[in-house]
Amino acid sequence: MLPAGVILVFVLVFLAFVLVVSTVIFKRVQAKKKGLQKF
Repeated sequence: MLPAGVILVFVLVFLAFVLVVSTVIFKRVQAKKKGLQKF
């Protein structure tokens, strides 16, 4: 078993990664809805 601290760090990094990816996708979708071609 991994130490609880290692698991906690891994989960936090994973959540941060998911948050960044979802933010980028959300911005691209909003841009497409508005008809902007910035991306």
